[in-house]
Amino acid sequence: MPDRAFDVALCQWGLEFFADRPRGLREIARVLVPGGRLVLRVWRALDRQPFYVVLLNALERHLGEGAGAPIRAAFTLADPHELRTLVTGAGFARVHIHITANLLRFPSLERYVLGYLAATPVAARVASLEERSRTAMVREVAEALHTYVDDEGLAAPIETHVVVAHT
Repeated sequence: MPDRAFDVALCQWGLEFFADRPRGLREIARVLVPGGRLVLRVWRALDRQPFYVVLLNALERHLGEGAGAPIRAAFTLADPHELRTLVTGAGFARVHIHITANLLRFPSLERYVLGYLAATPVAARVASLEERSRTAMVREVAEALHTYVDDEGLAAPIETHVVVAHT
C-alpha cells in the first residue's frame, strides 16, 4: 500500500485482535494523508455488556474454564487511558474518545446466540456438544437474559468507545 493514500481509515471491533497493535496503528498512520482521520470502535469493559457476560458464563460452564478466552479478547482495550496512549504512541494527534451505548437487536435471542457462536473461534467446540447440551446452554442464556427481550426480540445494551484521531 502506498504512503499517504487515504483520507480516512475505519477499524471497527478489529484492533482488539491485532497481533501487534502499535505496529498496526503505525501502518494505518502511514497510509493516511497528513491530517487524515482514523476512526476506531472498540468494546468497553466486559461488565458493561450483559449479553456477552451471560454468554461467556454459559460457554465456560458447558465447555470448561477458559473456553470463552477467544471471545474475551474482544474486551481487552476497554481502558480509555490505555487506548489513548496506544493511539498517540502510533503517531496520531487530537485523539477524541467518545462512549456510545446502543442496543444489540435481533428477532430471536436463541437464533442470535447460535449464529453468533457459529462465527467465533469456539464454533467447532459448540458444534461438538450433544444437541441436548447445546440446547440447554442456549436455554440458560435465554433465561438469564429474559429481561432484555421485548416484543421485537433481543434488545441488550452494548457499550463501546469510538476514537477519532488525526495524523
